[in-house]
Amino acid sequence: MEEFNFIEYLRKEKGLNDYQIGKIQELLDSFVKDDSHSHVSFEFCPKCGKFHPHVIRSGFAGSGKQLYRCTECGRRFSYDHGTVTWYSHQNADQWKTLILDTFEGVGLEKTSRRISVNIETAFNMRHRIMCMMEKELENEVLSGEVELDETLVEKRLL
Repeated sequence: MEEFNFIEYLRKEKGLNDYQIGKIQELLDSFVKDDSHSHVSFEFCPKCGKFHPHVIRSGFAGSGKQLYRCTECGRRFSYDHGTVTWYSHQNADQWKTLILDTFEGVGLEKTSRRISVNIETAFNMRHRIMCMMEKELENEVLSGEVELDETLVEKRLL
């Protein structure tokens, strides 16, 4: 049986070009290498929107993530608020394993066993990653020489 390659899948099945695939790899690689929560500084409070808020540590979440409190609004949040791992009970190592398995084309069943979660949880985690990648790439502006093939566009009348 031929080994599944995530990059070739994106190139052949999804029709992504090398730039788009590179951008996806860059995003996921930055997540895998990201240990920035050890020295967090927030430009904006994710709750009240205050610019350069005064933030203090405020205990830990049940998942072990450090919580912070904005002294302006008094609300608590985790360092990963608004990211793909936000509101997740899985730790960073489980997320890293899932991302790498996705790149390597490992099936959900094997990945779920490897990170010790239900297969439905692994599916939802992978879905979050795919949605994040789609959202990140949807606003990309092409420049330079761009080629387009003919496309049928239907005009719907209401």
